Amino acid sequence: MATQALITAGRCDEALVPAKDFVKASPREPRAHGALGDVHRCAVRLRQAGLSYRKAVDLGSTDAVLLAHLAEIEAQLATLVVRVRAPTAAVPEVVVMLGDLAAPPTSFDRDEARFELMPAGIPLSVQIGGRGFEPLTLPVDPLKGTEIRRLEASPEFLGVGTVSVGSWSGGIDRVEILEGRESILVQAGEIVQLGVGETVARVTNRTGTVEIPLLIVRAREIRLEPGRWIPAGLQVTGLPTGATVEIQLGGDRSELVVTHEVPRGDGTLDLQTGALIAPPQQIDGLVAGRTILRVKHPALGVGAQAITLAPAQLNEVIFEQAQLPGTADLSARWKAHGARPGGSVNVPALGSAIAGGVALVLGGVFGGLSGRSAAEQRTIYDSYVASTGTGANAVEIFNQYQVQRGTTQDRATAAGILGGLGVIGVGVAIPLGVLVKPKVKARSTDWEPEGF
Repeated sequence: MATQALITAGRCDEALVPAKDFVKASPREPRAHGALGDVHRCAVRLRQAGLSYRKAVDLGSTDAVLLAHLAEIEAQLATLVVRVRAPTAAVPEVVVMLGDLAAPPTSFDRDEARFELMPAGIPLSVQIGGRGFEPLTLPVDPLKGTEIRRLEASPEFLGVGTVSVGSWSGGIDRVEILEGRESILVQAGEIVQLGVGETVARVTNRTGTVEIPLLIVRAREIRLEPGRWIPAGLQVTGLPTGATVEIQLGGDRSELVVTHEVPRGDGTLDLQTGALIAPPQQIDGLVAGRTILRVKHPALGVGAQAITLAPAQLNEVIFEQAQLPGTADLSARWKAHGARPGGSVNVPALGSAIAGGVALVLGGVFGGLSGRSAAEQRTIYDSYVASTGTGANAVEIFNQYQVQRGTTQDRATAAGILGGLGVIGVGVAIPLGVLVKPKVKARSTDWEPEGF
């Protein structure tokens, strides 16, 4: 069997998958639960191993090796019995916390919760709660092997109330209400019973989730209208670095506020005001409709801007920096500081201008060489004409003339090409200098405004 082979090889965690598959395929087969117990025992998960062995015995297993393993485990573990005295017919939930794991009772008969095969030697805690009960936690001193410990608890019953869920037309993917550790998925028109106290409803769509606080009152019904809380996203451009953004949920009179901190640094210098502007900031978990975008900055003060958010989409908004009262003073200090974008270089325009200038200079050099070569060509030609009919070697002089003529033509061609390239380079540099503006980063000057 694959499970036993993996256990023999000490690969306990790998053996868990085929063992669970065996139990799933044959839930009434004692050998399946025995194999799962062997895997847990291999991984030293003694409680889980004991529970699996007991299940195998309940299904009729008489395997001697399995019974020996179960007896060995039971000798190391203990039993905890919690008697719950509740002032109502309602039944509370009782669990034992094993670290982050909530272990349910092995059996719950009337008012007595029994937890068998509990680990010994470590502190435990019992948690009692459930719908309508005030949560109660009882610390448990370490148990001893084979011990049966008994406790009593009297949780307070607060009562229950109901939530009536309204309808919505669209823009919502899911509505759920939290109760304790559980999340209850609700539908339009549904009436849900919940324990008294504070809880949260969650409305979700593709742009995010909005959390709505609810107060459940005993024997009363409250109304939840998900259509008033359709989530919307927001992307804000133009915010100064170091600012705090506050956006009210559900209208400008709502007490619910989402806060977003704009990081300091990594801003772009605004050449008009001297402020450092952050990259676009995305804020999720907002509610569609009209609201107020409030921006607080340690140096520029507080400003507000009315915005309208469309439901179920990312809304793009530009914050007007003039809304912050300290902007005018910062702008005046920036101008007095004398900061200019001159430290930034238009690399494309500069490169084109340099290349064009070099080409023009080289074109001039070759043009001069071409003129000089033409003069030498004329001198040789005159010598050739004068030597004709005198008996001198006119053929050799004529060959020299031909060579000089080729040199003159080559230099003239090079001068023309370089001159043309120079004109093109300078011509390209001019529009680049006008159209392509250099970006000025926050650290491009020694300007260091406070609060950014």
